[in-house]
Amino acid sequence: MLPVPWPLHRRLGLALVCCLLGAALLFPRAATAEIAQSPALLQAEQQVVYLANLERAQQGLPPLRWNRELSLAAQWFAQDSVEGDPAETCDHIDSKGRNPGQRMRESGYIGLAGWGENIVCGYLAPDVAVDAWMRSEYHRNNVLNAYYREIGIGYYLRSDGTGFIVMDLGADPAYAPVIIENEAISTLEPEVELYVYDPGFRAGFTGIGAATEMMVSNEPDFSGAGWEPYTPQKSWTLNPGTGWRSVYVKTRDRIGRTAIAHDTIYLGPPPTAEELSTASASRVEPAISLKSLPANGYTQVGFSLDWIADETDPSRALHAGEGNPVNDASAWGGAAFLLKGGRNSTLGVESSEFYKELSAVAYLRLKIADNAQTTEAVHVDIKDGALLLAERSLRGSDFSTANGYQEFAVPFTLPATGEGKLIINTRVTGSSDVTWDAITFYTAPQPITDTLHWVVPDRYFRSRGLQVRFSTTDGSFSEGVEGYPYIHRVSGPPRVLPPPALKVTPTTIVLNADAVDATGWPPTTGQVTVNCTSCSGEWKATTACDWLELKQSTGALVVTPAAGSLAPGVHYATVRVQAPAADGLAPVDVTVSLLVGPPESVLSHHLYLPSTRK
Repeated sequence: MLPVPWPLHRRLGLALVCCLLGAALLFPRAATAEIAQSPALLQAEQQVVYLANLERAQQGLPPLRWNRELSLAAQWFAQDSVEGDPAETCDHIDSKGRNPGQRMRESGYIGLAGWGENIVCGYLAPDVAVDAWMRSEYHRNNVLNAYYREIGIGYYLRSDGTGFIVMDLGADPAYAPVIIENEAISTLEPEVELYVYDPGFRAGFTGIGAATEMMVSNEPDFSGAGWEPYTPQKSWTLNPGTGWRSVYVKTRDRIGRTAIAHDTIYLGPPPTAEELSTASASRVEPAISLKSLPANGYTQVGFSLDWIADETDPSRALHAGEGNPVNDASAWGGAAFLLKGGRNSTLGVESSEFYKELSAVAYLRLKIADNAQTTEAVHVDIKDGALLLAERSLRGSDFSTANGYQEFAVPFTLPATGEGKLIINTRVTGSSDVTWDAITFYTAPQPITDTLHWVVPDRYFRSRGLQVRFSTTDGSFSEGVEGYPYIHRVSGPPRVLPPPALKVTPTTIVLNADAVDATGWPPTTGQVTVNCTSCSGEWKATTACDWLELKQSTGALVVTPAAGSLAPGVHYATVRVQAPAADGLAPVDVTVSLLVGPPESVLSHHLYLPSTRK
């Protein structure tokens, strides 16, 4: 849509809606100051999130998670469009010349892989704004795009009545949120519906596989929870009482890599607008704080976001000698790779996505058939392309037992300059067979303190599971331990549920039927859309007319004339749609007009349909 000057908007009394879709571009990250949003506008933003998710639910699409960084970008642009644009244009480019993707990234949404933006060049109530977008093809396509997972809304209203609304939509493939009740913020019942996103599959040492299992809990440490098969939709019961309630979900793939997310809802009557904040929105964390780690005598600790290379890594290849995949119950994931001894058998894995300048340790999990050999049995080298970064020689006697897996540490750092291609080769130099299971990657050990602060690589931490590995200065180390229970968080209240509202469209239906008896009765049917937003239960439709049948489903009402004999002409009926009595909403009446008989018969009657005023 071409820019339209603001004075035109004011003259016409209109709020124009504009849409833009885009793909992600890479831009330097810069901080965006958080706007001190008024409670009323923050409430309006949260209403839009919920109403947009209701529209997606009607199309069978998963809900969007409310996101802090996207909200920052949207709020900033809404204000800038009113206060920072001298030309008062209506488009998607801000006063700094940035497009939506640049704004989202520079607001901290650094995992951006795709984006979309809808705007309203004026002020509209949340339900009116969403309705306007849904009536426009391109805006509707943005709202109903299945690729997006997160949403941010920005409202701005100046004292003279000039306003602006921004909807920013983002896709971060590395983030797998959980969403309670389509992002409703309050519920009167503890029984809720969850939507759990699958992290999907991403290759590489920092990737993850599709979810195979999940566990759900009302407690952040998952106490008492057990693993169950992964499913995206699940019914759940919140802890009883009144107040904010969080639900935590952990998923894991076939080899145990995890993703963890949570969402929050208020159990009880909706909280006031003054109680709201962006504290419980999904967000990007640059660092992790951990408290009270169970060191058990160790003095150092390293961290990993489930970084691993195993037999599922597509880069794994046999470069020399002989070897083959094997099933092994004692291997992680139940599979490994057998390298034949005496043939210089070499197995390699590589990645172009590992972190540069990160002081790291690769832990190789291997086992040997014969550990009596006192000369070199295995040689490991780590390279950046052709540049050797680190290597380690292992004798058979370095393995404490035969045919038992053991881990060996190899420190390395991928340099800032170079190819940026991390290659790890494991070569069997002795006569004994060696089985290669996996390589895990951790940060270099650092001293343990009561509270540890870890700045995550790329300053990007979202839903990935955290692993910690303890060690001592003499080189001994523990197995990896899940670190999520020790993450120190400060939580706060989220958004509020929009007040109950009953919306029925249309309120006038005209049907027709050519036949006038029960034989071959072919009447048309009418459909009414019903949205009972934030209602405490199901809406109901009733009629006193005996020739009308009603069929109610989620969000829709189908009206069909019943088979039978009706005189030619026009017949009228009223259908009443009611919300639950506890919501205190007025019923909405739908007038049905049925035209019976051939056109010439019907046209001989005067037809008076209910009038509407616009």
